Amino acid sequence: MNGLVSREVCNTKPITVQYELTEYSHSLKDVLIAMETWGSQHRRKIMMGE
Repeated sequence: MNGLVSREVCNTKPITVQYELTEYSHSLKDVLIAMETWGSQHRRKIMMGE
C-alpha cells in the first residue's frame, strides 16, 4: 500500500509469501541512519545511568 515493501504469494504447498524492499524504501536510508545514531547514544546514556 505504501510502496516500501513488495509482497509476492508463491504457488507452493504450503503457500509461502516473499517480501522484498522496493527501490522506494531506500529513500528512508537517512532516517534509519539517524535513528540508529540516536539509539546508540541513548543506549550509552542509559548504560551510564544518566
